[in-house]
Amino acid sequence: GAFLFAREAARQLVAQGSGGRIVTISSQAGKTGMPLLAAYSAAKFAVIGLTQSLAVELGPQGITVNAVCPGTIDTPLLEVKGGVIEVFSSVAGRTAEDYRARLAKQIPMRRFGLPDDVANAVSYPVSPRASFITGEALNVTGGQEVH
Repeated sequence: GAFLFAREAARQLVAQGSGGRIVTISSQAGKTGMPLLAAYSAAKFAVIGLTQSLAVELGPQGITVNAVCPGTIDTPLLEVKGGVIEVFSSVAGRTAEDYRARLAKQIPMRRFGLPDDVANAVSYPVSPRASFITGEALNVTGGQEVH
């Protein structure tokens, strides 16, 4: 999906000839592998590689390409059957509520991210203020991921 989106966005931006911005969505798991998430981590590492490659390739056309890497974001996706909270709390032998509380304590900001935190992060690399920033992978993790 990320590849197809980026390819079509790049084609359109190059055809317009006036530069532009592409932002991909990776994950904290795209920077640090996590247990039980090998396939997901591999896919999200690939998004960062795609982002970096496109940044170098499209830079001469004035197009910046950056990734946003959310950490634990408090959305219904966390609670779906077979999802992160259910699986990881089960493996840890804890209730879902206890696991959520322990996970939040691992985040330096002591809370899960919110969808607005991610939206705000995406708004920066598409702004004029970020015209010389490309090939970056911006963490939105409350300090849980710091590289």
